Amino acid sequence: MSNSGVFNFKWFLFSIAIFLVVQVFLSILFVLFGFFTFGLGFLLFLILKPLTYYFGGYMTALFSPGITIREPAAGALAVTVLGSLVDAGGSSGGHFIGLVISGAVAYFCALWGARSGE
Repeated sequence: MSNSGVFNFKWFLFSIAIFLVVQVFLSILFVLFGFFTFGLGFLLFLILKPLTYYFGGYMTALFSPGITIREPAAGALAVTVLGSLVDAGGSSGGHFIGLVISGAVAYFCALWGARSGE
């Protein structure tokens, strides 16, 4: 969002790139250090995934000129939906509910990060 209140598509795409880089980095860390979690890797994932969206929103807002709040939140939602569709390969009732919940968490964590970064 620039000062005029128009959605800036460039920063939307930039935020998607940030989220993807952070997620790849976290995936590598899970592979390298997964044995240190002592079977609690899923709990670690539940903590780190929202942090990914928060820091992605924060970094997008920090790097962008002007006020950029909606773009990282929309980017996080796009990454969540696309990632869920790629992982699942299809859809079902339970998958849809999980997508809605994870999309809402991603959106609001990125929104919170973007507000913190401005």
